[in-house]
Amino acid sequence: MHNDKLTVQSMDSSIYNKLQNDFVMIRFLHCGIVNDTESLNNAKNNIIMIRSVIEEMQGENSHNLLVYCIDTLLEIIQENNREKTFDFADLIHNMPEIYLGKRSIMSFKRGIRAFNKKYKANYFIEF
Repeated sequence: MHNDKLTVQSMDSSIYNKLQNDFVMIRFLHCGIVNDTESLNNAKNNIIMIRSVIEEMQGENSHNLLVYCIDTLLEIIQENNREKTFDFADLIHNMPEIYLGKRSIMSFKRGIRAFNKKYKANYFIEF
């Protein structure tokens, strides 16, 4: 049983790392220099798949923040505002580290405030 728990933790770690990489890729693809629709679609499909895996893990651990980040990022991408998408992806790309025990949500407070001020929005209110 102990080995099963380690396997689940390893799987969790790889999911968080993959999600972080996809957030970074989406940020890169919206920096204004690159125009790679195929890579963007791959990253979006990856985070949609990861979202479904995270939802399956919900009973074990609350991942509401990551689900919120994924859903909000996908919505912002639909707005077709490269700068806003870049800024949001930049804000959230390290949030998977919360679930790896490397950071806390409070470490993002300043960035969240700055993003909300810049876009006159109220993102992350429930967190």
